[in-house]
Amino acid sequence: MEGDSRNMPTPDNLITARKSIEGLSGIEILSDWEWNNTQKKWTLLLKVTTDTGNAVAMPPVVECYVLADTIYPWGTVVVYPAKIRGFEKTFPHQLYNGNQDESIPWRAGQICVATHLRILRRHGYDVESFTSEERLRWNVLRLKEWLKAASEGELTAAGDPFELPEFPGSNSKNGSILFLENAKSFEAWKRAKLSSGIVNLFLIEQIENFIFVESFTSPRNEIIFELQWGSFLRSAKRKSFKGLWILLKAIPALDPWQAPATWGELKKAFESQGLDFDKIFKSLVNQIRDGSRHFILLGFPISEKIGESPTLIYWQPLLLPVLSAGNVRVDGFRPGSPEARWYVDQTSALRVDQRIDWVSGENWVEDIMSSRGQMSETLRKKNILIIGGGALGSIVSELLVRGGVKNLTVIDDDRLKTGNLVRHTASMLDLGKKKAIILSERLNRLSPHVNVSYIDAAFTGAEEEKEVLKKYDLIVDCSAHDDVIFNLGRLIFNENKCFVSLALGYRATRLFVFADYGKNFSGDEYRAKINPWLEDESASIKDFPREGAGCWHPIFPARADDVSLMASVAIKCLEELIENKFSKKGLTVFEQYAEASKFFSVRRIHSDW
Repeated sequence: MEGDSRNMPTPDNLITARKSIEGLSGIEILSDWEWNNTQKKWTLLLKVTTDTGNAVAMPPVVECYVLADTIYPWGTVVVYPAKIRGFEKTFPHQLYNGNQDESIPWRAGQICVATHLRILRRHGYDVESFTSEERLRWNVLRLKEWLKAASEGELTAAGDPFELPEFPGSNSKNGSILFLENAKSFEAWKRAKLSSGIVNLFLIEQIENFIFVESFTSPRNEIIFELQWGSFLRSAKRKSFKGLWILLKAIPALDPWQAPATWGELKKAFESQGLDFDKIFKSLVNQIRDGSRHFILLGFPISEKIGESPTLIYWQPLLLPVLSAGNVRVDGFRPGSPEARWYVDQTSALRVDQRIDWVSGENWVEDIMSSRGQMSETLRKKNILIIGGGALGSIVSELLVRGGVKNLTVIDDDRLKTGNLVRHTASMLDLGKKKAIILSERLNRLSPHVNVSYIDAAFTGAEEEKEVLKKYDLIVDCSAHDDVIFNLGRLIFNENKCFVSLALGYRATRLFVFADYGKNFSGDEYRAKINPWLEDESASIKDFPREGAGCWHPIFPARADDVSLMASVAIKCLEELIENKFSKKGLTVFEQYAEASKFFSVRRIHSDW
């Protein structure tokens, strides 16, 4: 131990915690709380005896360290096997259980006692308590059950969510390689005749430490799969380079659930699948002998749940060391021959005890990226035109893109002015630039899948615009201009369109949503529906604020939070209309509701649909 724990009084909460586990069956406290100055944690050494089990898989008696923060019962409580009289194997629901710094008496394999395992719920203490008496006790009881389940091979069961083993060192803080894989590409990989080849990669300056897969090719550079990234990644200035890919039959893991840490262990994992790593690698390696480091992507099928059929390919990257190149001289080999280079690699860079530099891999396919929240599939698949790239249009557009809409166009001919910064999603760096352009650039940077274009022009309703607009399924007016309503009503399309006009009331306390469906937009009906509401609003408006000290020019007053609130309501309306297939048309009005200066909600105060 580093530091002198004698000068560190044990916190009362930790003393209480220790007393709570005294006398627990199968738990013996070997040493009281000690301060570890290296880890800045309090440590408690326990001996845990399991009732039954397989001594080959897990010793019946195991020593473990519990680590707690000084703010216990808050902060973290984690458990590690001890280096002495612990265990060396890596199991499911455990980080890679390798050795670490000599000054630390426990191994690196943190045990995930908080995992939601059915096997650990059977005693009714599934929810972790945060009291001094209960939190340590909860973790220790879970530890005992975890060790017992590990010894009996019951840490995983059919139907549990599938988890990859931890590949040591593959931390996303050091960067990631990004790919796109789903059920559709999985079927394509199953039909592919090759199991190894060249992977083309690229990086862009604006996104540090992230490398994108561009395509997978055969050893002869014939394209097998080309990934479909969005507009920003396709058009950004890039640096391209290549690596290797190898498709395995299953996860390269050693029993019970350890990712290979060395080249020797990786070769054993290949052998367990009937594959010869040296043979595969040797057939490809000459394409990357250039004195630089290159990546290998190891692919393997995975499922969503244990026991189910695989649904996609996962790519686990590793970074190769620099391989021998040039006129290598080795006794017994012809100088510079492939055999000489291979011999040098096998006895140095790829020596069996050399550690592998694993790298983080991330699947950026749409369904996985949007798992935290996405809009309905029907709305996401629409090709949408936004008329007006002002405050409301910018926020509505951003919400649509973040919700998973892939194809969107913004039309606007205005430039960003200083006053726009109050509510617009743009920044000072965009002042003086065209709103449509800066908005499309921003939106394209929000997602690797989106394709946002712009039309830097006023919407005039000219006949030639009909040809441009015919590809859009949903046309959303956010302009708040009467001319747009008039011009939109002049166009008659050959196919039915979904039309929505969004407008904000005074100070954005109201939102007016007009929906129409057909071959043209009914401007007359729009005006007939909304004019009474506008007249009601104008009667209550005393004065408009002004901007600047020149010629008096009224401006529309509304706070950014109010505009954003109503933009969110507008998104809900768009989704509602799309899901109901625009079965009803007309005007719906929403209003912020408050009492005694206290905000309560947004209410639908009128609705034709």
